[in-house]
Amino acid sequence: LRGLRGGASRQAPHPIEALQVPGRWWVAGMLVLTPATVALARVGFDVPVPHALLAVALSFVLCLISCRVTGETDVSPVGALGQVTQLTYGVLLPGDVKANLATAGITVNAASSSADLLTDLKAGHLLGANPRRVFVAQLLGCVVGALVVVPLFYLLVPEPSVLGSERFPAPAATVTAGVARVLASGLGAVSADLRTAMAWAALAAAVLTLGEQALPERFRRWTPSAVGVGLACLLPASTCLGFF
Repeated sequence: LRGLRGGASRQAPHPIEALQVPGRWWVAGMLVLTPATVALARVGFDVPVPHALLAVALSFVLCLISCRVTGETDVSPVGALGQVTQLTYGVLLPGDVKANLATAGITVNAASSSADLLTDLKAGHLLGANPRRVFVAQLLGCVVGALVVVPLFYLLVPEPSVLGSERFPAPAATVTAGVARVLASGLGAVSADLRTAMAWAALAAAVLTLGEQALPERFRRWTPSAVGVGLACLLPASTCLGFF
């Protein structure tokens, strides 16, 4: 966050700064896209403005988690992160399935895109590419992708009812919709044993994360990764074994 402020130093700019992505670009993008996202959520999905703003803020946190998990495991936990948002809005807006799905879409797409684009930047770094030019190429790709993907989606899926059918199984979308329906009645829809498991998991994650920072350097390598353990609880055993 300190790097976003920029311009605080009066010293001559370092030559490497001409290759990096300026923090003001990120700020400008947030100033333009945040109102657009909130307006789309309000007009298209009837999400209250404060809750839409909260979804944007939550995206920032989930993006950090997604990037770290992807960096450690090469797997983006978009499904699990989407369910975090769904659980949050199941409490804030109980019974509003449409808002639940819309806010999950905001956070999941932001988290997934951030991890994917960071992977591109890493590949570019290994190949000696200019980070700023890679970032500009990503922006152009987002524009072209939006112009192409949206019409193609409506062409292939003329009716939403076909999603989940034999032709378009869409397993991830089916799970997301199912979670939204379960949470439509609020946190009470989650069983007591599951709530207990969630509390213990949150405590374990906090202990592992803080312990990693508090332990001496020689012991940190033996500290289990909280995100790695959590991801292993979600992926099938065949995928986990495939890492070896």
